Amino acid sequence: MLSAQFKILAVAVMTMLGCATACKASDVKFDLIGQIRVDLSDLDPQKPTDARLLVERLNDAAYRACGGDPRFHDRYQSRPQETVEAYRECRENAVERAVNQIGGTTLVQAYAESRRKGVAMAALDQSCSQ
Repeated sequence: MLSAQFKILAVAVMTMLGCATACKASDVKFDLIGQIRVDLSDLDPQKPTDARLLVERLNDAAYRACGGDPRFHDRYQSRPQETVEAYRECRENAVERAVNQIGGTTLVQAYAESRRKGVAMAALDQSCSQ
């Protein structure tokens, strides 16, 4: 049985040697950015509706744990794309780790479904902005 609360952790991936791509696992370190408690007491992650609601809660918690709106970060003015990408990656990693820790087929399916919808929405946003 799941505990009543789950802690979502936001972790930033930092490279110790500053390599941009193709880093070896030993070159990477993780820094804790934030953590948010997510209430599970009213949910059964084996029920599809509850699993979708839990994914929403995890996404909301990851948004807060990863720093909220990237436009308010100091680097946004000089590097907006990189800042937005770093925040997005932080949120995705936090939610994926939480889903994997909680586990359960229904929750994993709900998460996969939300990812597909998110990719579709991002593509739509991109095409509308051109």
